[in-house]
Amino acid sequence: MIQVHQLIIPLSLSCDLANGNPAETALRTAIISIRIGERLGMSKFHISNLAYISIIRFMGCTSYSSEEASFLGNEILIRRALAHVDPDDSWEVIQNLFFKNRSGLSWKGVKNILVNSGNLYHDMAASHCDTAGLFAADLGLPSEVQKALHEFYERWDGKGEPIGLKGEEISIYARIISLAYFLELVHDRLSISELMSFVKKKMSKQFDPSLAQHIDEELFFNLSDESIAKELEKAMSAKSFASQSEEKIAEVFGKMVDLKSQFTVNHSSQVCELAIKIAESLSLDENEMDSLKLAAYLKDLGMLSIPNQIIESKSSLKISEKESIRLHPYTTMRILSPTNLPTAVSEIAGTHHERLDGSGYHRSLKDSGISKSSRVLAVADQIVAMRSNRSYRKAFSETELKKEIYKDVKDGKLCKNTVDAGLESLGYYIKKSKPKNSFGLTEREIEVLQKISQGLTNPEIAKEFKLSPRTIQHHSIHIYNKMGVSSRAGATLLAIQNGII
Repeated sequence: MIQVHQLIIPLSLSCDLANGNPAETALRTAIISIRIGERLGMSKFHISNLAYISIIRFMGCTSYSSEEASFLGNEILIRRALAHVDPDDSWEVIQNLFFKNRSGLSWKGVKNILVNSGNLYHDMAASHCDTAGLFAADLGLPSEVQKALHEFYERWDGKGEPIGLKGEEISIYARIISLAYFLELVHDRLSISELMSFVKKKMSKQFDPSLAQHIDEELFFNLSDESIAKELEKAMSAKSFASQSEEKIAEVFGKMVDLKSQFTVNHSSQVCELAIKIAESLSLDENEMDSLKLAAYLKDLGMLSIPNQIIESKSSLKISEKESIRLHPYTTMRILSPTNLPTAVSEIAGTHHERLDGSGYHRSLKDSGISKSSRVLAVADQIVAMRSNRSYRKAFSETELKKEIYKDVKDGKLCKNTVDAGLESLGYYIKKSKPKNSFGLTEREIEVLQKISQGLTNPEIAKEFKLSPRTIQHHSIHIYNKMGVSSRAGATLLAIQNGII
């Protein structure tokens, strides 16, 4: 067991990448939040809460990526363009999307912003908050932290989302962190007088006006210094209860990655399960299997830097787009490098797309340059991917899968013994016990939930079940109400946790 902060501090870089933010944005936001909290006289316990919430507040940001990309365009560039913008100020939104930034907005996105921006913003906020709160619960963080994570899109004037809380109805944590994040994004381009003038316009609208008195130059002292991680560790170590296994923390971050695309829901858990079965067949030792588990969950952290327009493209990718895919293992290794995890974890995760003939990526390693654990993860990842739908193809049948994967063996790409072990394990791997149903869902609601988790719309589900869209809508409402969530991502995450999908 380790303290949660020891791993989520370095892994917070993945949240920065997913939002198009500079590295360590989450850490600097946490430091600003802590400093404001100290000026308010908050206890060490509450300061620690502030730090945790600041760092994991964007862990839910992947949960609406498919929808953002479909409705708007390049979701990462759009998030970056709008990060410091008042969503209630239409002119400021238009300026930043159309004139000031390369926002990645598609023509379809232009129409949706102009016609349906309110609904899109509500659904995005609900999805982000649902999943961030659930991830906090997974990490063993207390209910007050989970509650605050449902409020960071709320505004002082009551015009926020997804609930519409107003004034002091919003937790002090959410009020501080919303202001701190805004200050982190804009402080380095403005003088302190310009910053105060800018912030003053937003007080009593977006932010708690009582916090304005705590903004000065000292708030931003040494924010670019390497010591901020140590300052954070000191603040967060007050949470003596916040300990968790490395595997559990890795699993949570794996879920965060998996939610980014409707085609990868539960991918990392399935890969981990199959990889361990293969490893057991090949008699890998305990240390190798421990590292393999962590690598299986964390291997695709680098995918968070890639827009869903590329990940979910139905057409051939451009050379630059292919290159961004090929570089994601490198990005994963860079994210993992500051952690205290065994070096083998980064190495295995970063080489799971290498192939024995040197045709893989990102380092074009060959034969002995690829460890046994990396070969196992490569095979497990490929088998699970082939058994799943992708934007550009349907899932492979068992016959098609065997034909294709043994072609890779024949071509010298994959190790035959590892592939044999993977396919022998597959029969056990696909057996599933009857789904748990702690929410009182009907059989039909479980079927609908499984389709919802795949990203299908109500009309698409209706067509598949030969029912009316209205009936499916009623099922969806009942599902969300019974599960206590308000988004597809929240329902999907709970379904994974409860073995329903």
